[in-house]
Amino acid sequence: FTRKKKSVIAVLFLISAISIYALYLQKKTARPNILLITIDALRADHLGCYGYARNTSPNIDRLAKEGVRFTQAISQSTLTVPSLPSLMTSLYPSQLGITTIFQMSSISAPTLAEILKENNYHTGAIIAHLLKHTDIKKGFDSAVFISPLDSAYTSDKVTKKAIDWIAQNRDKRFFLWLHYMDPHEPFTPAHPYDEIFLSEKFKKNGKEFLTKKYYWVAPPQNPPSSLLPPAMKSLPFGLPNTIQTGRGNLNKEDKEY
Repeated sequence: FTRKKKSVIAVLFLISAISIYALYLQKKTARPNILLITIDALRADHLGCYGYARNTSPNIDRLAKEGVRFTQAISQSTLTVPSLPSLMTSLYPSQLGITTIFQMSSISAPTLAEILKENNYHTGAIIAHLLKHTDIKKGFDSAVFISPLDSAYTSDKVTKKAIDWIAQNRDKRFFLWLHYMDPHEPFTPAHPYDEIFLSEKFKKNGKEFLTKKYYWVAPPQNPPSSLLPPAMKSLPFGLPNTIQTGRGNLNKEDKEY
């Protein structure tokens, strides 16, 4: 009886050990959900976690403190249209043939979303930008585009759609990409953020230019010189009426291009 009891105990111990090891392997090899957040025109040196004195980014600062903060993460372009495809493919803009805002070419290289989808991830994107008709949505099971032309303040819309998307897909292994546009001009954040960091002098003299609506999409034919900072006075205003894309022509009046 004692020998049998010892054998049973030994078998139970072995089963427990195997179960614990199996759980360990499962946890070690489990693939996490992935949430990628990109923010258009956001300067790293205006974030607290990178040394900025003003309290502009408490939540980002908290994430940086609790996680990993990189000091050498460099965008491959100063322009969004070339930069985002580069991010999604790990290729230089010159390799993709997309180096200006007018080159919305097809993306032939595999994208991050396509690779994750091949590995059984459910993929989604919620993007506040004029990229609806481009290949940036390659590999995404769903892609929602929010036009910043209707309202420069779009972060609430992006966040709400993201919360709804995660609630609908929480039982799946997912990759969700969110792209926010609010730091981009025109600078019209919701109150009180529209004035909280502005000096009284700037509120009086500079706010008119900052809130003008997207000179780079549909600039006036003869912009008042008083509204332009010195660096912009020498730039030619006006965009071509039609932009060539990999999926046909788009008119600049189209708010979804």
